[in-house]
Amino acid sequence: MDPFNGGGSDRLRRYHRGLILLNDSDLAARKVTGVYDLTDPASALAAILRPHGGTVTQITPYLLILSRG
Repeated sequence: MDPFNGGGSDRLRRYHRGLILLNDSDLAARKVTGVYDLTDPASALAAILRPHGGTVTQITPYLLILSRG
């Protein structure tokens, strides 16, 4: 799955009511596989990003910023 370009990001955004910002093209290009709990999008994104050195910062319940750790 490509989590941030195309279909993958749409899948994750369906489960988050706010905005998900990603400003790192290297992280955006990473391919991932796995099973993630989509009832908690912030935790799912953290699990996806962690092996690639990325982090999730939750500014408000409606704003997640994804970046290189």
